[in-house]
Amino acid sequence: MHWSGEVTGWSDIKQGEKAFRRAFAGGRDKAVTSQERACDEGDASGCYNLGLMSGNDAKAAALHQRACEGGLACACERLGSHYFFGWGVAGEDAKAVPLYQKACEGGDADGCNGLGFMYDMGRGVTQDEARAVQLYEKACDGGKATARFSLATMYTSGRGVTRDDGKAAQLHERACDGGYTTSCSAAISWPWRH
Repeated sequence: MHWSGEVTGWSDIKQGEKAFRRAFAGGRDKAVTSQERACDEGDASGCYNLGLMSGNDAKAAALHQRACEGGLACACERLGSHYFFGWGVAGEDAKAVPLYQKACEGGDADGCNGLGFMYDMGRGVTQDEARAVQLYEKACDGGKATARFSLATMYTSGRGVTRDDGKAAQLHERACDGGYTTSCSAAISWPWRH
């Protein structure tokens, strides 16, 4: 996982997580040293992990940018979130959108969910509810419970899709099963469920 520039997907994320857990098993100082070395040697997952551990939003944003440029899709999503929320950088929706796009294209479900939200709300892009639905579906396929909730609300309101309360209920149930508790309340309290 060196600086190829190509965005990598889930297998590289899992590999980075394993390295992070091994390093952290020896304590925080050892983990930081290990990830600094990995980052300095061009390992995108090392830069990503170091950003997660930094405690400084500006430093984390710089490290996540480096990891994104190194091809790690989850780092592109995280950097997009830095711009969306204004963590350590000026909040700029227009900068978040292409980062979420890159992450989504690299197979990151969080990136697809973030990009779906941007299209859903018209933030940094022209609002396009049908496109939001496509992106939420892609994030759902990647196991993202919050995307299932968002997609359920689209089906409930008929935004970007034909209204379908049964499909919405199924999505809320799946989101609830995935740990998104807001959907748990929705799944059991709607009138068509009784």
